[in-house]
Amino acid sequence: MTSETAVRESIRKLVEGVQIVGFDWTYLYLNEAAERHARRQGHELIGRRMMECYPGIDQTPMFAALQRVMRGRKSEQFVNDFVYPDGSQGWFELLIEPVPDGVCILSFDIGDKHRTVAQQRQAQTMEPVGLLAGGRAHDFSNVLTLLIPQVIDLNHAVLDLQAMITLLMGDQVRLLIETAPDLGHTRADPGQIEQILMNLVVNARDAMPYGGTVRISTANVRLDEQFALTHIGSAAGDYVALSVEDTGTGISPDILEHVFEPLFTTKGPGRGTGVGLPTVYEIVKQSGGYVAIDTTVGVGTTITTYLPLVAEPLSEAVPRAPLRSVNGNETVLILEADESARELMRKALLPHGYTILEARDVWDALTIACSRSAPIDLLLTDIVMPDMNGPQLAQQIVTMHPNVRVLYVSGVPQASILGSSTVSSRVAFLPKPFAPGALLAGVREALDAGSLS
Repeated sequence: MTSETAVRESIRKLVEGVQIVGFDWTYLYLNEAAERHARRQGHELIGRRMMECYPGIDQTPMFAALQRVMRGRKSEQFVNDFVYPDGSQGWFELLIEPVPDGVCILSFDIGDKHRTVAQQRQAQTMEPVGLLAGGRAHDFSNVLTLLIPQVIDLNHAVLDLQAMITLLMGDQVRLLIETAPDLGHTRADPGQIEQILMNLVVNARDAMPYGGTVRISTANVRLDEQFALTHIGSAAGDYVALSVEDTGTGISPDILEHVFEPLFTTKGPGRGTGVGLPTVYEIVKQSGGYVAIDTTVGVGTTITTYLPLVAEPLSEAVPRAPLRSVNGNETVLILEADESARELMRKALLPHGYTILEARDVWDALTIACSRSAPIDLLLTDIVMPDMNGPQLAQQIVTMHPNVRVLYVSGVPQASILGSSTVSSRVAFLPKPFAPGALLAGVREALDAGSLS
């Protein structure tokens, strides 16, 4: 073997990819590693121009770097995120060197390292919401934080909440429910599944300020290795899928990359809390699943949760009984700007004996409190509102009704914003959105809290 042949053989077997591209952008040489990186055989590329083999490559930052080296004859080194024709991604460290025939591209595959770093970054980002699932960021009630993993049918969860979801959607939204007749089972806490569904449908509704259609569907799905490769955090396998699709505004790419970050919201003051989708993410993650978002600006969004399929029979119903009766005869003042949400709370509480007073805004609530001589036992209000926040309102009402207790219903997780110690001894918290059972338990817990100070 001649020295030249030995050198060629060594280059062909290098771990690093080696490509030579001519001044006319024609592939002149690829070694074996470069073929793996390109996912093409050398004979498919050599003699053909880059733009012919990979349409659109001339619009990428990588190609711009190739042009600079080709013209300026100075080397460049950088990390490149390469999108293959099938939509999957590869990550490579590239060194581009000028050579007599054009440029030489040395490539080193860092995909595994990149995926690991991305997963670690995502895990670190999501760590602050690790306690949000099940309401554990709020210490108001052991009842709501008790998890009961069971083998369940997602169809039952959807159909059980259909009436309440219909009410939440209002008159401008058309609700479609499509459940798979042969849906498999999954293991999850029924209360957390309710929380997932409520968060997703509220998001869908809010994305359609002028009305539209929300479709809730279930399906059996098999995610393959290719899906797992292109969706960081997912794993190949069999799942049951719960999807919520809307015909709303869609999510722009710059917003999409932040939607699972705690407290990130694009909704206006008093509406967005930034914990809905992070909570969904955390619950699904705890169950060994994955959350995918498919969205087009101006067309709509579909959010799909994939929960692992289990080949087990359904668990016997485990009653989520509260530690005490949820009935009562107290008077509750509900402050909620959203008419459908206010009606939902009223319909949940009235059958259990409570007297309900309803207010649309803080001024309405203050008028009711001022004009009522009989006691108001509980103020049920959001925290972030126009004109006056929840703690400020509570301080006003406690001067008129000294024994009033307060239940904040909000997505805002920081206990620090609950405000003055004047009412802090009688404050409880219920994370939005919630099912009727959670509201009943939260109201009863707030009313039955320890003696007033």
